[in-house]
Amino acid sequence: MEANRQMAVYKDILVKVETIELSETIKTACLKGRGFAFGEFGENYKPLLLDRHTPYSSVGFFTDYFGKETYVVGCIVDTLDNLPEGLEPMDTGIRRFASITFRAVSAEKLVGGPDGPGEGMQTAGEYVEKVWMPKHKDEVIGSSKQGCYEMTSGDRVYQLGTFEVYKTDIQLDPEMCYYIPLK
Repeated sequence: MEANRQMAVYKDILVKVETIELSETIKTACLKGRGFAFGEFGENYKPLLLDRHTPYSSVGFFTDYFGKETYVVGCIVDTLDNLPEGLEPMDTGIRRFASITFRAVSAEKLVGGPDGPGEGMQTAGEYVEKVWMPKHKDEVIGSSKQGCYEMTSGDRVYQLGTFEVYKTDIQLDPEMCYYIPLK
């Protein structure tokens, strides 16, 4: 694949790093506090949200944005207006970030089972921690603990864990990204 030629090999995954700057912040529509509810989100909400952002991207992350630390599952949207009932709007405050894309040989190797993370995610986390972060930590928005970033959205300050971005059909295309917020 063309994308693979642009990626470097790190252990048993392919990795590509880009710095992205957006004109607006990343917004999400999400379920909160339901654990790793990707199946529930995909069945009940994905069909309602496929046209809200191009390309459609599922997300998962730990945050205290909603008052207590919880794992959040959802998708990126262009606007927080008129979301389907049952979804929580979240403006992440993220405009500039490192997009660390990684690919494994299969979806199972990438994300593991429903409780994840898979070997590919673990290897990508190691790559971020041991290879990328030492060279770029001065660019990263303040961190209070490993893999957790202090973010600002409006007048709200909150913690955001590594922002995981998944392809529309990870079974056919075992690739995902970690977004690391930058100054």
